[in-house]
Amino acid sequence: MGAREKPLKAAASSGGRAWIGYLLAAGSLIWVFHDVSWADLSSEVRGMQPEWLALAVLTDILAYLTQGWRWHRLLESTGDVGPLETTKATYAGLYLNEILPLRMGELLRIHLIAQKLGGAYGAVVSSVVVERFIDAIWLAAAFGVVVLATPLPRYLVDAEAALAGIAFGGLAALVGLAVLSQRRARERRPPSRNWLWRKLRPLGESLGRIGGSRGALPAALASSGVLGFQALAFYWAARSYGLPLSFWQVIGAFLVQHVGNAVPGGPGNLGTYQLVTVLGLTIFGVEKTTATGFSIVVFLVLTIPLWAIGSVCFARSGLRLSTVRAELEAWRAGEAAGRAA
Repeated sequence: MGAREKPLKAAASSGGRAWIGYLLAAGSLIWVFHDVSWADLSSEVRGMQPEWLALAVLTDILAYLTQGWRWHRLLESTGDVGPLETTKATYAGLYLNEILPLRMGELLRIHLIAQKLGGAYGAVVSSVVVERFIDAIWLAAAFGVVVLATPLPRYLVDAEAALAGIAFGGLAALVGLAVLSQRRARERRPPSRNWLWRKLRPLGESLGRIGGSRGALPAALASSGVLGFQALAFYWAARSYGLPLSFWQVIGAFLVQHVGNAVPGGPGNLGTYQLVTVLGLTIFGVEKTTATGFSIVVFLVLTIPLWAIGSVCFARSGLRLSTVRAELEAWRAGEAAGRAA
C-alpha cells in the first residue's frame, strides 16, 4: 500500500467513527424529549421576553471576540497575526463544528492560522493547548465560587475538587515540560533517543515561548472574560425564559453544561447540549419539561448567530465545504500515521 493510500484509508476509518457522535446525539435527544409535556413547553416558549434574548446574543458574541483577541496575544511570540484574523478563524472553526461531528472545526482554525504563519503548525497547536488549560483553570475557579455561593449536591462539590486538581496538575506538567525543554535547548544537548521526549520537546519549546511572551498574562486574564460572557449569555437566556432560579443557581447549571459539552459529539453537540443542559437545570429542581424547553431555546438563540457569522468567515477563508471534511480527515490521519512511524 502506498504512502498516500495509508492516510486515506485511515481517514476513511476516522470518518466511520463519526457515527459515534451521531448515535450519541440521537440517544441524548430521545432521553431529553421523553415524558415531556408539549402543551406546557409551548406555553412557556410563548411567554419568553425577547429583550433578554437580544442581550444574550450580544453577550455571546462578545465571548467569541474576546476569544479571538486572546488567541492573538498567545500567538505574538510566533508571528504577526491580528485579532481580526484569529477571530475569523475561530468563527470559521465554530461554524464547521456545527455541521460536522467530533469538533473538526478545531483542526480548521489551526490550519487557517498556521497557513498565515508560514506553516507553523506546532506553535499554533501549542497555543490551543495553552488556551484549553487556562480555560480549565478559570472553569475550576468559577465552580469554586458557585460552591461557596449556593448549596450544591455533594457529588458536584467533589467533581469541582477533582476538576481543580486536574487543571492545576496539567498546568504544572506543561510548565515543567516548557522549563525542561528550554533548559536542554540552552545546554545544546544531542537529540534524545527517547521516543516520547522527541515528540514532546517541540511542544515544550513552543509552550516556553508562549509562556515567556508579553501576551501570556493578558491572554490568561482575558480567558476569564471568555467564560464570563458565556455564563452571562446563558443567564440572560434563563431570565427570558423565566427559570425559577437564582443567579448563582443558573451559573451552576451553566458550568455543568459547559463541562458536559467539552466531550466531542455530534454536529454542534446537538443532543448532548440539550442533555447536559437539562441535567444541569434539574439538579436545581427545575421540572424536566421546563428544562427541555429552555435547552432548545438557548441552543437556537446562541447557535443561529454563530451559524450566520461563522458561515461568512468560512466562505471568506476560500475553502469549499464539499472538500474540507476530506482534507481535514486526511490531515489528521497523516498526523496519526506520523506519530505511529
